[in-house]
Amino acid sequence: MKYKFNDYLLVAQDDNQDIIFYDTLNYHTVLIKKEDYNIFNDFRMQILSNGNYSGPRQNMDLFLEHNIIRSMGDSVHEQLQKRYNEVINGKRILSLIILPTEQCNFRCIYCYEDYKLGKMNEATVDKIIQLLEKLISEYDILNLAWFGGEPLLALDVIGLISEKAASLCKKYKKAYYSQITTNGYLLSLDIMNELLRMHTMVFQITLDGDRDSHNKQRYLADGSGTYDVILNNLLMIKRHIKTRTIKIIVRINVSKDMNADEINDLAKIFSDDDRFVINIQKIFGDSSTEKVDDDDYRNYLDIFDKCHKNIMDDLTVDSTMCYAAKKSTLMIRSDGTLGKCTVNFEDPNNNFGNITNIDLSTFSLDSIEYCNCTHIKEKCIACCIYPLCFGRQCPAKRYQLCKNMIDKYNLVIKSYSSKAHILELI
Repeated sequence: MKYKFNDYLLVAQDDNQDIIFYDTLNYHTVLIKKEDYNIFNDFRMQILSNGNYSGPRQNMDLFLEHNIIRSMGDSVHEQLQKRYNEVINGKRILSLIILPTEQCNFRCIYCYEDYKLGKMNEATVDKIIQLLEKLISEYDILNLAWFGGEPLLALDVIGLISEKAASLCKKYKKAYYSQITTNGYLLSLDIMNELLRMHTMVFQITLDGDRDSHNKQRYLADGSGTYDVILNNLLMIKRHIKTRTIKIIVRINVSKDMNADEINDLAKIFSDDDRFVINIQKIFGDSSTEKVDDDDYRNYLDIFDKCHKNIMDDLTVDSTMCYAAKKSTLMIRSDGTLGKCTVNFEDPNNNFGNITNIDLSTFSLDSIEYCNCTHIKEKCIACCIYPLCFGRQCPAKRYQLCKNMIDKYNLVIKSYSSKAHILELI
């Protein structure tokens, strides 16, 4: 029997020079100690050259058991198809991204919004509830994701929809939770407790490095800095909110002038509380094109590498594939416009009418798709990160940035050493 390496492996060396393998299809991490590198290299060369291994059977069994290699005749097509159907066509979680207002108290330098639309009106709210009642029976869980603008400027709208959504979920015996992307400036303890009462479990709040870096990028409409207020709000939540069921994602948008030290210093503030997750991202540019050899991206990866010990990214398809590619996700803007993507508002392919004037009795999420990307199945299916994106990292981009993503994910798995299964080679 002949063997080959698993197509879906990410490989990196951790800070101890041990080798980390992450199986993107099975979400499994293994580690080979640096002192066993020669054994592994001999194994690797034999498999690559003739598809077999003449060394100890114990080593061969370990590599097979942990999906480092597989039989030449083995197919993972059914497993891939099952995951694809679950993530693209799945009926487990109905996710509505709702913009209760598109006004904002900030004027961030990289923001793409124009603030032309205001608060959602009652007619649109009523239509959202009607839509929920139509769709909710098809799913197990309802997730409402509050976005903006700054959603906390329309807390009354959030409260109204939340109350009615919770009532519907109780009626149809469905689970319900919500999440919010907020700049955090208005997130006092009182507001936090109110959001918790509305079943809000996931919070994304942005702090762009230290005070100086953040205030250059994220300031109020009058130009005032915002760092101190946001950090104080987060610290108050850390100290006084006792529930362990929440997740607070502290997002850091990396710009050219930012350095790893300020990101690490910020991460350390929250390192003793596992409810806080540090998520560093490159500031996005044009969503339709981006150079794979972008110097800014290399700078971002360098900072990411230096900070990887303080970052724990989740490499599962639910986290790595864009929400806009999933049939179970729908965006509703404050004026009732329906779409998928919260970035490309002006793309006509991201506009599926307005909830206030469509016939909800015939509306179906199955008929709505937002995908402008080129997906060459034969090429994509052989890519090591295919099970994490299925060719749809960002459905708005014509070409996927596979090399950039692979480089980033290889850095991510460097932090997986502590949870990796160690292969004891002989």
